[in-house]
Amino acid sequence: MNKVNVFGHKSGTLGKVNKVFEIETGLQLVVQNSGYSSGQRAHPQVGHFTQVAFDQSGQRLLAADHLGHFYLFDFGRGRFEHVLHTRHPCTALSFGLRDRRQFLAALADGDVRLLAIGQSGSGPASELATLSGHSAAVTGISPHSGGRYVLTTDPDVTLLWDVDARSRLRRLSVREDVQLLLASFVPTRNLILTAFRDDSLFLWDSETLQCRGQLPTPPPPLQLSGLSTGAEAELGPRYRSLDFTPDGRQLVACGQTRQVHVWDLDSLQMARVLELPASVGMQLCPLRQVAFASSPDAVRSVNLPETEADAGLNSSSSAQHQRRSLALLAVAHSGGVVCVSLGAGGGRSSGATLTNRLQSADSHVTRLAVTKDRLALVNSGQLLIHCLTTALRPESARAAMSDRAAANAAAAAAAAADAAAWPATEPVTDRTDRTAATATDSGGDTGRTYTIVSVSPTKSSKQQSQQQQQQQLPQPQPLNRKRLRAILQEFGQFPGKYRLLIWKTLLQLPENTAAFNALYNKGIHPAFLTLQDRFPLRSNKLGRVLQRSLSCVAFWSPLFGEADYLPLLAFPFVKLFQNSQLHSMEVLMTVLTNWCGHWFEYFPNPPLNILAIIENLIAYHDKELYAHLCARGVTSEILAWPLLQTLLTEVLTREEWLSVWDCLLCHPPGYLLYFVAGFTLLSRGPLLRATEVREFELYYRQPGCLGARDLVKQARQLRTRTPAEICPCRLLPAFAPLGGPQYPLFNRYPVFIVDYQVRERDRLREEERRYLEERRALETAQRRSETQRAEEAAWCRQQELLLAAEERRRAMLAQEETTLREQRRQLAAEQRRARVDELAALTAQRQRLRALQSRHRQVEAQRLGDQLGRRQRQTTAADLEDDIIDDEADGLDDDYDDNGSPGLMPQSGGASAGFGLVSELEGVCQDNGRLEADVGRLLDRLQAARDRLKTSGSAAVRKQKSGLNAGTAASLQAAVAAAAANAEGHDDDDATTTTSQSSY
Repeated sequence: MNKVNVFGHKSGTLGKVNKVFEIETGLQLVVQNSGYSSGQRAHPQVGHFTQVAFDQSGQRLLAADHLGHFYLFDFGRGRFEHVLHTRHPCTALSFGLRDRRQFLAALADGDVRLLAIGQSGSGPASELATLSGHSAAVTGISPHSGGRYVLTTDPDVTLLWDVDARSRLRRLSVREDVQLLLASFVPTRNLILTAFRDDSLFLWDSETLQCRGQLPTPPPPLQLSGLSTGAEAELGPRYRSLDFTPDGRQLVACGQTRQVHVWDLDSLQMARVLELPASVGMQLCPLRQVAFASSPDAVRSVNLPETEADAGLNSSSSAQHQRRSLALLAVAHSGGVVCVSLGAGGGRSSGATLTNRLQSADSHVTRLAVTKDRLALVNSGQLLIHCLTTALRPESARAAMSDRAAANAAAAAAAAADAAAWPATEPVTDRTDRTAATATDSGGDTGRTYTIVSVSPTKSSKQQSQQQQQQQLPQPQPLNRKRLRAILQEFGQFPGKYRLLIWKTLLQLPENTAAFNALYNKGIHPAFLTLQDRFPLRSNKLGRVLQRSLSCVAFWSPLFGEADYLPLLAFPFVKLFQNSQLHSMEVLMTVLTNWCGHWFEYFPNPPLNILAIIENLIAYHDKELYAHLCARGVTSEILAWPLLQTLLTEVLTREEWLSVWDCLLCHPPGYLLYFVAGFTLLSRGPLLRATEVREFELYYRQPGCLGARDLVKQARQLRTRTPAEICPCRLLPAFAPLGGPQYPLFNRYPVFIVDYQVRERDRLREEERRYLEERRALETAQRRSETQRAEEAAWCRQQELLLAAEERRRAMLAQEETTLREQRRQLAAEQRRARVDELAALTAQRQRLRALQSRHRQVEAQRLGDQLGRRQRQTTAADLEDDIIDDEADGLDDDYDDNGSPGLMPQSGGASAGFGLVSELEGVCQDNGRLEADVGRLLDRLQAARDRLKTSGSAAVRKQKSGLNAGTAASLQAAVAAAAANAEGHDDDDATTTTSQSSY
């Protein structure tokens, strides 16, 4: 067999993908996903494939596992690649878009991702967009045949997307009380189908979204065909999967029954009903999903239970599909897969035959994908690739069973298998290939009929010859108690796979659906309203089934509403038949009427008659033990009644209890007392060592060390050794089934006592109800008063908080105001200090400027004095004329007298207070300018005199001139000294002014 393990591999080869390794099923390839993670070698990691989808060409398959890994299988190239890994598992997959490289993947967080494979059709997938809008996990993706629009569905809403624009167009909501199963485009037609959990189907126009009509819902299966069981009628269709024919003209749906419903979408009428044989699966054979497989031109990819629209069909291919024969692939809830041929075109008059079983009923197929030449199945997490042509062929003939194999001890298991495949209500006989019956729809339209087709296996010539050979062999006999006892004696117990079916056959359950519905619709019995509080169970489903079953039994007979030990007695049977409410209730009723029928004659006391029989058995078979029990005060209420109340569940394990009841169901009801007495006799040693009553009570309330085989063997010995006068099987009545169509009355109890207890219980319940109402009213008033007090206290606290906040606000304002005043004061002081510093800097600058000017004046005066001394020493001309000297001297004196030197002017005793520093500085500058001008004029005149003296040669003149020059020099020196004194006077005035400013 060709096997490939993709765990931990980025890519690899697929081997011989076109070779068929199993002729019966056409198996070509098995893909596994298990191995060891890096760094973890202790426990292997297994990846279960959950979603599969073929692309439009049918040559590539995309599969996703529960760990978020996506693998692309290319059958054309014979290779696989790991293309994507997400943090959330995938809930739906779909190709069918315009770009064949693109696909849609819905994740468990509610997002739908648009992804694309590489340009070459391989390589990692890149994310193009994320379509967000769902609050729950998306369960279905359906692209339009054009590839542009897509419908995504979750249980509450359906969204219509434009894939090209990556935008959401419409939001299609549903009622809150009904969940949505799927919404799908109809192939090659502008229609949308919506299916709801209440089995209602609607067709809508995809352009206008106007309702085109509702498809009729079929009547319950019991009204359609006598082949359906009562439990199937109880369940109803409960559609789980739907699919279309490639041309979009017919719709097929399957659910919790063996029936497959087919509608004609042109007339909006039901075309026919296909009823699959019980061999498809176990018990009621609920179907998980269906898919069409048609001509090689068709490419279908169905991720079930969601249905995807076909994107690769056109009008020409639709015509080819009508000329080709259609096959329906059905997956049972138990995991089996069968192929049913629908005939040419799948029309109303075409045949429907079971052609092949691809997987047995014990398989675990959960997903199915179909293409033109391949079939992909997800079985137990593995991916199985089948050749579709081989898979659709009828089954090959099987080898006949030998005479020795039919006669040996394994015939028991074969008989059980035959019973499981064909129920006892339908004997295994030669059936016609097609049994049709016409039924009228109960919806009110009496003129509309459809056909119920019972699908049976096809019989080729080779199979017919083989059947004739098998008829000559010993045929398996129908099940009966005698044969089952022989099987039980040989193997010790019934096969676990067929135990439920054998038990139902032995108990002869009538499956009274109408009577069951009448009891079931009454709701929860008042005695079991608090059952889950008294008996908490881990499984909520099991708790609900137990509560419903006990309620039905209590409504059937008021006695069982008063028996407080009934939940302990009913629990093992309800747990065993928890998947069928009808069967669990009928099994419990059968056990109560047969094995517990005489327990209630002394109600509410223990069954003294039954306990006396058990006590007689113990006294007869072990007198010493009986005497010890009597001496210790141990009665049958301690050693037998606890075992009867729980039907041995507290002292046996699950497997041992099933083995014991396999034996009990094959014998009369009185056989149970042998097991109870046998348990005490087998416990002889521990009981003889016990001395206190409490030790005996504990022993009968905990699991012991006794095995089922020992207990069964002891019961058989007791039956053979017990005399007839104390034999329970003779004292108690034989087994009597419930019968139908109504359940029998159960009145083997003191009616007046039970009625009195019922009345008292009703009275107490009514008083309790009134008490609870008054208590609730009081609690409501207390809560209201407490609420008012709390509101008042909260209001007071709020007011106090407001006042405290107001006080804090005022304090903060006052503090801020104080702070602001202090800041303003500091700012004013800083401003004053800055003003004083500025004035001091200005004064210092002025002083430096005046000192510099005074120094310049002194230097200039010194320079002038030096220059005059040099001139005086150099002047030797004596020929200066008297008139020139006089004129010069007179002119000089006049100039000084007229202009006046600032240094020789009388001072007013210091600078006036009215003059500013600036005006004083300007006056000093003006004086300096006048002084410089005077000195310049003097120098010019001295130069002119020196020139004239040079021309004069007379000694007398020079002598006279020398005297005159000496006088003139003296005058100049006096003028310079006066200017210096004037400058010093100004400096003193400036110092005085600065001192006064500083003091200010």
